[in-house]
Amino acid sequence: MPTLILFLLRVRCTLVSVAALVFTVSLALSFAFVLPGCPLEERSSGDADGTESLSKGTGPGPESISVMTWNTQTFFDAEETGSEFEEFTDSKSKWSAERYGIRLDRLCETLLTAGRIADEGPDRGADIVVLEEIENARVIEDLCNRLPQRNRYLNVAFVPPEEGGAFASAVLSRYPIRSVTAHSVASAGISVRPLLEVMLDAEGRSVSVFAAHWKSKSGDGDTARIRRAQERVLASRIASLETADLSVLYVACGDFNQGLEAFEILGKEKSESPWPDWLARCSSGQVSGPEGSYRFDGAWERIDHFFFPAEGLCGYRVRDFQVMGSPPLTDEDENPARYEVFSGSGYSDHLPLILVLARMN
Repeated sequence: MPTLILFLLRVRCTLVSVAALVFTVSLALSFAFVLPGCPLEERSSGDADGTESLSKGTGPGPESISVMTWNTQTFFDAEETGSEFEEFTDSKSKWSAERYGIRLDRLCETLLTAGRIADEGPDRGADIVVLEEIENARVIEDLCNRLPQRNRYLNVAFVPPEEGGAFASAVLSRYPIRSVTAHSVASAGISVRPLLEVMLDAEGRSVSVFAAHWKSKSGDGDTARIRRAQERVLASRIASLETADLSVLYVACGDFNQGLEAFEILGKEKSESPWPDWLARCSSGQVSGPEGSYRFDGAWERIDHFFFPAEGLCGYRVRDFQVMGSPPLTDEDENPARYEVFSGSGYSDHLPLILVLARMN
């Protein structure tokens, strides 16, 4: 059983009341939990909104920062709690503790492959990993316990899904966590996952990581309207950080469920996306692709994203961006190898993205 230690950091929430628990588990793994429906407990000093005291980093930061983001596709654990999809629980389901362990091994394998692509070494993942569609903290704990011991992630932020929800996002970091914030969007009874904001101390340089999993295009109602509201929340948070510090370093990433052309604010002017350059490299033959991270009706879609400050504003530039589009993450038709419960085959219906930022001086 984990030892509960209230050692935290600042945790706030937009539109919902939350409390924060940070506790250590085996092998010094730290979880920052944001729990809906509880009164807020503040245990840090600084300005009322935390922006000024936490966003300005005094150090130059590491020479490079690698980030991976991946929608892991319905990553349930082996315990039935009532939130699982039918194919994981019905009488014909093949889901089991053994298959859960195999999925964890494949997730570990993918994280380590991403680390090699990002030049982090053979047994080390990216500096920061953002995962979507994670059922609970047990999945993250089990994942970290499977990674090579000397390179396990010691800092994790996870926001449990609200009642009735199946999944949430997690941020794994090699850098200490300084604050965790959950930002929700009022959506007239429609379930919308919160935006997770995690502020890290990267060798004295503050780095704000935004983990997003926006409303999907499926379902009733105007889902595009909800995503526009989610974009405004994220853009507002970035603007607040920039007001406090023009050289702020942030990375917003995850599954946004829309292409770059649908954004009204992000990817323009002061923030950049790596997709245009990637597509240019694909067209010129510099890389073989793929031209997206998700495939629908035979066409590639770019609904998973990275956004970061335009070059020169934060002192970092893009050194590399990659879509992990090779087997076993893709099938024989070069589609993402989605996980199939019945056969136990596959990884995810999304492909992982890797971003490496390099310090400019």
